[in-house]
Amino acid sequence: MHLGILLDSATTCHMFSNYNLFSYEKIHDNPDLDNDHVFTRGHNKVPAVSHSTVCIYTHIGPNALCNITLDNILHIPKMGTNLVSMGTL
Repeated sequence: MHLGILLDSATTCHMFSNYNLFSYEKIHDNPDLDNDHVFTRGHNKVPAVSHSTVCIYTHIGPNALCNITLDNILHIPKMGTNLVSMGTL
């Protein structure tokens, strides 16, 4: 399954569902995340299980790639999508 990355102006932090996008060597299981969760648009409480860094490669022209590194991404498997918070950039 391929999940794209969406830019979202309503989210307050970066949240990714796809574990494969995380930098494995930088994954932090954080005991503080036991109480960390987000509320979805439907007001459902969804827990974060870890946080890490994600490197995104994107085209910025026909022949150029750009590497963007985002830190402190919440891993929320039940989200079903990957959201980049525009306000946090």
